Amino acid sequence: LVAVDQVNINNQYSELNGNIYFNYKILKDLTFSTSASYRQYSMDQDKLWGSDTWSGQSERGRMEISNREENSWVYEARLQYAKSIKKHSFSLMGAFEASKWSMKDIYNKSTNFEDMAVGIWGIDKGLVTYAPKYTYDSNQMVSYISRGTYTFDNKYVLNASLRVDGSSKFGKDNRWGYFPSAAVGWILSEEDFMQSLKPYVTYLKLRASYGLTGSQNLSYYDYISYMESNSYNSAPGVYPSSLGNNALQWESQAQTDIGLDYGLWNDRIRGTIGWYRKYVDNLITNRPVPTSSAFADTKQNVGAISNTGIEFDITV
Repeated sequence: LVAVDQVNINNQYSELNGNIYFNYKILKDLTFSTSASYRQYSMDQDKLWGSDTWSGQSERGRMEISNREENSWVYEARLQYAKSIKKHSFSLMGAFEASKWSMKDIYNKSTNFEDMAVGIWGIDKGLVTYAPKYTYDSNQMVSYISRGTYTFDNKYVLNASLRVDGSSKFGKDNRWGYFPSAAVGWILSEEDFMQSLKPYVTYLKLRASYGLTGSQNLSYYDYISYMESNSYNSAPGVYPSSLGNNALQWESQAQTDIGLDYGLWNDRIRGTIGWYRKYVDNLITNRPVPTSSAFADTKQNVGAISNTGIEFDITV
């Protein structure tokens, strides 16, 4: 039988969130905005299993204490300029973004107790005390973003953008990724030769775009080789427990789209139809390494994936 009265598990959680936003119109056509957010989360947990419980009988009682704390913040600043002159409209945007997330976790365990009357406060009385385990993870990212849009006569649209991202998940020589994009559009429904069809074709736009996006499909320190402690013949020492790769780079996806957006009969029916091609380069995945290295695999940029298709949707 399980001694339920010898089981004691306590969890305590706390969370703090804060946000701030500021917007200021510097000039008639120039606006600055900024925002910041902060989050703090903590969890304290203690567990006790008596010597007559399922989890504690093999160890003559068991106690565990753990504490986890997370902190994260995000900051954004954006400068926007928009202007219209007769048939010409254009806008420019520049932005800066920065974020950081960190976590620390402490875990302690003791077993083999002569007396557990004082509960978790007697965790140091275990005859077998394990070394506390401390874990720390952190990730930081910085981004610079620029975008421009030009429209002529509400018919012809041109967009261009550039995003530059830096991530601490990569080694210092490969932390930055550059991801441009461009798009053009032609709103045919605004042309004179389409006006006779307005009762039937309310909106018709031909569009094409090409752009790069990045992915950091990694753990926090995959570019670093880990070392762990161990003992041999009762002598303490360290050994490599994982094989890092300082040459890891951003995984990039190039996407091409050509499509048609439409609205029929006063937009009672709306939809799109288009062709796309996605090409993922520098794919991040585990790749086997020679067994003589004492490791099975390591993260590397290997291979590519291509995907082409046609997509459409309709809303009635």
